[in-house]
Amino acid sequence: MKKICFLAVLLSLFTALPAEEYLLYDFENYEIGTKFNLKNVPGRPVGEGSYAVVAADPTDSNNKVLHVLLVNSWDTYPEYPLPDGFTAADFCTYQSVAFSLYRPQVLPKNNDYMQTAVWLGDKKVYQEEHPNYPDQGPRDTWLEKRYAFTPVETEASNFLLGLHSDNMEYYLDNIRLVRAEKGYDYTDETQTLRYYVEKCGNGKHIGVATPSSWKNVIDLNNDLHDMSQTVFRNFNMVVAEDNMKFAYIEPSQGNFEFGYTDALVAFAERHGMEVRGHTLCWHKQLPDWVTTSEDRNSHNYSSDSLLSILRNHITTIVSRYKGQIAEWDVVNECLADDQGNLRNPANKDKYFLRPSVWSKGIGAKLEWSYDNTGGDFIDSAFFYAHRADPDAKLFLNDYGVECGGRKADAYYNLAKHLIEKKIPIHGVGLQCHFDAGVLDSAGLVRQIQRFQELGLEVVITELDIASSGKQADEFRTIANIFMEQENCSNMVLWGVSDRDSWRNSSPLLFDADLAAKPAFFAVRDALKRQYVLSVAPVPNDARPQSPYVDVYNLAGQKIASGMRRESVNFLPTGIYIVDGEKVMVR
Repeated sequence: MKKICFLAVLLSLFTALPAEEYLLYDFENYEIGTKFNLKNVPGRPVGEGSYAVVAADPTDSNNKVLHVLLVNSWDTYPEYPLPDGFTAADFCTYQSVAFSLYRPQVLPKNNDYMQTAVWLGDKKVYQEEHPNYPDQGPRDTWLEKRYAFTPVETEASNFLLGLHSDNMEYYLDNIRLVRAEKGYDYTDETQTLRYYVEKCGNGKHIGVATPSSWKNVIDLNNDLHDMSQTVFRNFNMVVAEDNMKFAYIEPSQGNFEFGYTDALVAFAERHGMEVRGHTLCWHKQLPDWVTTSEDRNSHNYSSDSLLSILRNHITTIVSRYKGQIAEWDVVNECLADDQGNLRNPANKDKYFLRPSVWSKGIGAKLEWSYDNTGGDFIDSAFFYAHRADPDAKLFLNDYGVECGGRKADAYYNLAKHLIEKKIPIHGVGLQCHFDAGVLDSAGLVRQIQRFQELGLEVVITELDIASSGKQADEFRTIANIFMEQENCSNMVLWGVSDRDSWRNSSPLLFDADLAAKPAFFAVRDALKRQYVLSVAPVPNDARPQSPYVDVYNLAGQKIASGMRRESVNFLPTGIYIVDGEKVMVR
């Protein structure tokens, strides 16, 4: 049955479906019993009794497949020679590797550990990382698997592909490479997001979070990589998804790991992009030497000791990137989720902090800040960052504060309090991690305008929207709000592709193969609309123009009746006749 399914895939190549595939192995030309080499990536011995051998398909004896059995062989994969005349460079011209997988109803000893990995020679191009191993699907069933990979520079003549665990059994077939159609040409700048946001000339940025280094899907040092090009062609601002958080940039006290951030800053400089810093002070993703619990001061540090830790951390990082990182999320998610005490009229101007090593360890009254004095750690963090780079813009950042409610009121109160204390704050971040169908656009506008009254910028810092039938429309709405609200300076997508998102709800603009989704085109339309409005000519005469027009092509054929005048600018590229005059749509 799976062979018939694969034939359908091949036939699709001749029916103009948007994919090109190259079959590497279907094992039909091998004799039953042919052995393939097993390789352990760290170079340890392969467990005795392990093998990879051509066998009959367990569901159809007329088909040949590769049968893999691993015994005490962690990080072990079958090794496949590249076809004659097919080079590693050829391999890397594709974006995805695909294969058929069958696992019998026999559980490995460590059933939770079943990673898929792909290596080209000795360079890893894809691997699922703990603790995010996906469900590999039902057993006793052939499944189609497909993974976007990161191209590498190598002259390898073989590749590795398989699953691993200490002990496991599986079958593989139809190993192939897939080149996915993007749906747009990112080498044509007029088809990208960046083109239109920059053409507006209002200084706004559309940004994206680059995947964590351990996801192994982007090489910031290689501008030829597909994901790298998707990023710098479509966005003019970048932020690190994880690598600048405390646990990763200062894993042990006083020892900083700047490799990823250095590469990100250099990447941005090469491509004329801004960089956001995320994040300097947060209760999560802290190294154990700071605390072993996100909601308490587990090492019983004194207030002075914690302030010293925070000061050294912020000063070292911000000083290093002075003049290179434009803005920072200084304090992230400091508010308690429950702001129910704001119901008391006496608390209407207050805010309540979440318990953390910072709020509990710095200042005697800061466990929940019922006294409305604010957290000394918040004030201090902003001052440390400002002293290290007086020209950088400094932001609060939080979630659940985007569209109104008590937490939104508390966020406003905190920002207002910092301004009144003359703390060097320039703006606030609204994360905008939205589930499907919950967007309150009017509430979002009210919240943005509320901060404008305080003289603060607003950045949409971590936008993603769970997939639904309304996803594209909701992305369009938010993009329109971003472009229309004067003090909303930047909009940042929290990730590039659905495959690498921290959420499993396909919440981004690009799918697993970096193909543009309807949400991408909706955002691009919103940016293009704002650009068109920004350059619309002012009529020379005072005669009112009808808001509706008939549109003709150059052959004199009517192609639209009663179209809204501004909608003409969203027709396909070409020349049209409107009100008896030629109009060019680019």
